[in-house]
Amino acid sequence: MKNKLISFVIVSFVAVAFSVFIIKSNASAETAVSESINITNQQTIDKTLVTSASDIEIAGVLNGDLLCFAQDVVITGTINGDILCATNSITIDGKVTGSMRVFASKVSVNGTIEGASSVFAENFVLGDKGTLGQDAYLASTNTFIRGLVNRDINLASEKVDIDGTVNRNVGGTITQLDLGGKAVVKGGISIKSPNDINKSPTAVVLGATNREKISQSNSMLMNYDITSALIVFVSLLAVSMTLVIIMPKTFQSSVEIVKNKPLKTALFGLVGTVAVPFIVVLLLISVVGIPMAFMLLLAYILIISLSGPFVAYFIGSLLLKKQKKAKQPVIMLAGSSLLLITYLVPILNIFVMTLVYIFGVGIIFRLARIKLANKL
Repeated sequence: MKNKLISFVIVSFVAVAFSVFIIKSNASAETAVSESINITNQQTIDKTLVTSASDIEIAGVLNGDLLCFAQDVVITGTINGDILCATNSITIDGKVTGSMRVFASKVSVNGTIEGASSVFAENFVLGDKGTLGQDAYLASTNTFIRGLVNRDINLASEKVDIDGTVNRNVGGTITQLDLGGKAVVKGGISIKSPNDINKSPTAVVLGATNREKISQSNSMLMNYDITSALIVFVSLLAVSMTLVIIMPKTFQSSVEIVKNKPLKTALFGLVGTVAVPFIVVLLLISVVGIPMAFMLLLAYILIISLSGPFVAYFIGSLLLKKQKKAKQPVIMLAGSSLLLITYLVPILNIFVMTLVYIFGVGIIFRLARIKLANKL
């Protein structure tokens, strides 16, 4: 309950704060700010919707993606695109033809998600009429599966209750897995858990069932990481949004730097990542250079911290490249949300973080070089 309250407060606060900065545009993506957004069942929006409205209700048709930072989201209509949202709660009783990428306290699906699903939440419920059309990765404290998962489901959860159908395999790290009387797993089950699987006599598992026993402490640590993921996501996003508001011209210049000479930017990043630590070591060895070494190390840590926001802004500019009048906070919101979610995808996150690190450092070094040259 405490973690849920913390998540709710942070999401609500930042959502309201962002609403001050995001301004409506008439280009290929619709950006909107208000206390609430309501697309009625008679409305059709032929644009991607980027918003930080407090409450969002979509009963009509959205022919585009939904990128949102909100408190409560309710979808009873159709979204012909992807959902990428950080919110307190989201309820999907309609249809989403794309994928779902969601951070929330509570996620309820009683409609259809045709694409893949990645969910980080306190509580996740797939209702009796709910369908996850592709592979699903669910990281939540409590997970309830009553509907249909059409492919594999990978879980990181304290408690999982399956009383629906999984057309392929069930895997992951789970403290307690319960298979109800209506549970049907057409593949196998392979999980890490401190507890035995609690299986109803009428539950059906067509494949092999394997449980790797782990300690309760390891399981609890995993659950703590899941709960804190939303807070980390929101915190990093808030930092990025604050920076773009404070230094708008610098971020705009960074986009041109990467576009004009991407290879040169990567080269600067590679050289910087090797040269700076080497120089720090030499200064430490020299003894007299120790104070300068610490100053350089602090500057380098700051550069590394800024690498993510600069790359996120560039990604956002590519996502909204057709929207010539897009406001900078909107660009940062789109890019940061996509980038932060990729950080949570195993294996892919290592590759992405490496590229972000190299290009981010390269962007900052090139910006510093250009500004220094202009002063001279």
